Amino acid sequence: MKGMTIYLNGTQDSDDPTKADLHFMSTSHIGGNPDALWGGTTDERAPTVHVGHTDTTPVFAKTEVEVGKTYYVVAVMEGDPDGGLEGKLKLYVNGSLAAETGGVG
Repeated sequence: MKGMTIYLNGTQDSDDPTKADLHFMSTSHIGGNPDALWGGTTDERAPTVHVGHTDTTPVFAKTEVEVGKTYYVVAVMEGDPDGGLEGKLKLYVNGSLAAETGGVG
């Protein structure tokens, strides 16, 4: 399974949070095919969140957003045309590049 996800992750231990992290994630669950992975993990939680998927390589671009504001979000995966792992994830918020990370094919 390969996939892309955009989601919010709470960053404040509060009943009335004011901020959260906006994540753009790409992942590849390729059972037993090491040649088909999408680079190294950028998710510091990977050992606990992705238990049972040792061949998973989630890659994240993230930025902080605030509660009560409207955001226009575009997520782009620029793959590596040479088949390597030099591609990038780019997260645009309100027309500006907010986050970028490499390691995708």
